[in-house]
Amino acid sequence: MATDTGQTDRPRVSVIIPVHGVEAYIEDCIASVQAQDLASLEIITVNDVSPDDAQRVIDRLAADDPRIRPMVLSENVGQGFARNRALEVATGEYVWFIDGDDWMPDPGFLSRAVALADTTASDMVRGRKLYHAVERKPGQPLRLVPDEAERRFSETRAGIALADDPFILESWHFWLWLYRRSFLDDHGIRFALTQMEERPFVVEALLRADRISLLAVEATRYRQRAQSTMRRARTMEDNARLLQNLALVVDSFDKAGAVDRASPLRAHLNVAMTQFLEILFFREAFADVRTRSQSDRNAFWRQASAAFRRAAFTPADIVPGLAGQNDAALEAHAYHLAVAGLGADDPAVTALAVDFGFPPEPGEVPDAVARALADYAAHRPGAHATHRSASTVVNYGLFGWRLWGLAPVLALVVPRAQRAAFRAEPSTYAHRHWARGAALAFPTGDPARPFRFWMPVFARILAAQGLAGHVPRFRRDPVKFVRTLATPLERLAGRLLFPAGELR
Repeated sequence: MATDTGQTDRPRVSVIIPVHGVEAYIEDCIASVQAQDLASLEIITVNDVSPDDAQRVIDRLAADDPRIRPMVLSENVGQGFARNRALEVATGEYVWFIDGDDWMPDPGFLSRAVALADTTASDMVRGRKLYHAVERKPGQPLRLVPDEAERRFSETRAGIALADDPFILESWHFWLWLYRRSFLDDHGIRFALTQMEERPFVVEALLRADRISLLAVEATRYRQRAQSTMRRARTMEDNARLLQNLALVVDSFDKAGAVDRASPLRAHLNVAMTQFLEILFFREAFADVRTRSQSDRNAFWRQASAAFRRAAFTPADIVPGLAGQNDAALEAHAYHLAVAGLGADDPAVTALAVDFGFPPEPGEVPDAVARALADYAAHRPGAHATHRSASTVVNYGLFGWRLWGLAPVLALVVPRAQRAAFRAEPSTYAHRHWARGAALAFPTGDPARPFRFWMPVFARILAAQGLAGHVPRFRRDPVKFVRTLATPLERLAGRLLFPAGELR
C-alpha cells in the first residue's frame, strides 16, 4: 500500500481527542497518532477544562507539529459534547475518535482504514481493540486483558450492510470506527450525552450507514485507568445516564422499524437489549439502585421497564453467547425471569431473578440459599425480594421457574381471590400453572437441566419441612417426582398457605 507522504489542503482524517485529567497520558496518545504513516491528518485536542497541566503538554507538541489544533473550552461540557465541539471545526474527509489516555499501537492503521473506505465507499470502517490495558495504580505496568467481543471481528469484511450480521452490535465502542464526516453531517449524528455516551452514537450511525467495512487490524489500545470514570464508585447520575443510553438506543431502533418482528434488524435489537439486560440488572447498576431511596428505585424501574416494553422484548428474544454474559444465570433462566418481570411491570419478579440467578455448584449449596427460597415459598420475602404482586407471579407461571416447575408450590403465592380454585382441586390448579411456567422458563424443552442445578437446594427444603424421606425419590427422577404431584408436597403447600388447616 502506498504511504501518504505529505499534508494536503484538506486532511484525509480529523483525529479528535477530548482532554480532561490525562496529563500523564496525553503525550503518548498524541505521539501514537503522529506516528501514523498517513501524514494527511489534523489532530484536534479539546481541553474540557482539564484540572491538570495537560494543555501545557499539548502546546509544546503543537509548537513542533502544525497538524495539532488545540481547542480550549471555557466551561466543562463533558467528553461527549467536547467531541461535538471538535466536529464543528473538523475539516478532514474522515473522522477518528480517540481518548486522551489511549493510544494507537499500529502506525499503519489509519492509512489502511482510509484506503478500505475509499475503495468500498463505506460510511464507516471498524478497527479492532484486542486488549484492555488495565492499570491497577498510576505508573505501574499494564496488564493486558483480551477483549472477548473481538472474536467476532477476526476477519476483514469489505463493503457489507449492518443487516448482514447482528453481532456487529456486540461491540459497544464508537471509537473503533472511522466515519466519513459528510455522512455524520448529513444525518446530524452527534453525541447526545456528556458521559457513558458510546452506545447511542454508534447505534444511530450504524442504522444510518448504507455500507460499512470491518478491518482486522488493531486500531486502539484501551487503557482502563484506576481512577477512570468507569471504575469509580457509582452515583445515581451514572444510573440515570445508563437509562438514557437505553432510551436513546430503543428510540433509534424503533425509528428504524426494528421493533417489528419482520424487520431484518430485529435480531440486532435483540442483541442490544440482551446486553442492556445484563448491564442494568446483573451488574452494578441494579445493585446500587437497591441501596437508594424508594423514589430512586421507582424511577429506575419505570424507565427500564418502559424501554423493554417499547422494544417488545420477551424471554424468547434473549441472545445467548454474548461477551460478558453470566453463563450460570443464563443457564438457570434468570435472564428469562427478569425479562418477564420487566414485561409485566413487576419489580419483585425481576428482583427475584437477580437474587437467585447464580445457581451454586452441586455440593456447595449455602444454607442461606435454601432458607431464602423456603422463606419466599412461605410468602415471607427477604429484604431484597419484595413481594409486590403475587398475581403476576401466578399469571406468568414464574414461581414454577424458581422452584424448578414445582407445581404445588405455585399455590403458595396465589392471591386470595384464587384460593378457592386451589382448595377445590389443587392438582388441577397446579398442573395448569406448571405448564405455563415450563413454557416460559424452559424454551429449549429441557426442564430437567435446571432441576439438576437446584437439586441440592430442593433436597434441603424437603428436609427442612420434615420430608427428608422423599429426597431419594426426587434425586432419582426430579421431573417425574414433581409432575406426579406427590401427596407430601400438596400437604406442604397446604401447611404453608393455610396454617390453620383450612385445606380439605
